[in-house]
Amino acid sequence: MSVSPASEPVSRPRPQSTPPAPAIADGSDSASLRTIADLAEELRTAVARINRRLRSENPGGVTPAQLTVLLTLDRSGEQTLGSLAEIVMVSPPSMNRTVSHLVEAGLVEREQSQTDRRVTRLRITASGRAEADRTRAHRDEWLGRQLAALTAEQRAELGRAAAYLSEVAAR
Repeated sequence: MSVSPASEPVSRPRPQSTPPAPAIADGSDSASLRTIADLAEELRTAVARINRRLRSENPGGVTPAQLTVLLTLDRSGEQTLGSLAEIVMVSPPSMNRTVSHLVEAGLVEREQSQTDRRVTRLRITASGRAEADRTRAHRDEWLGRQLAALTAEQRAELGRAAAYLSEVAAR
C-alpha cells in the first residue's frame, strides 16, 4: 500500500498472478514434485554458475572479452566486425576496441574487402588459434578434474543432461 498526500492508505489492485506451472516428478519419488518454473530456475542458475566458473579458468594472456572473440572466430570462422558484434552480443564500437587489441597482439588479422572497401573481414591467426586451443585445454582439464570427483552414475547422468541441454539450445 502507498500513502496519499492526506496520509490515508490508497489501495491499488494487485497484479494478476500467473497460473501455477505444471508440476513434474524429479525422479526420486512421486511425492517430490516441483514445477517446470522451478526446474528452469535451477538449470538457469547452474548453467550460469558453471559458465562463470569456466570463464574464470583463463590461463592468461588475453582478457575474457578478447578470449570470447578469439573462441568465436575459431569456431565460426572469418566474420565482419558487425556480424562478430552480433554473435557476441556487444556494440560494434566495443567490438572494434576489442578487435584492435587482438590485432595489435597478432591474434586476429583484418582484411579489407577488394569489392567493397567499407567491409573488413576478421580472421584468427595461427597465434590466436594457439591461444584459443590453450584456453580450451585448460578449461577442459579443470572440468575433467571436477567430473572425476563424481561417481560413474553421476557422470552418466550429466552426459544425458548435456544431450538434453544441447537439444533445448538448438530449438
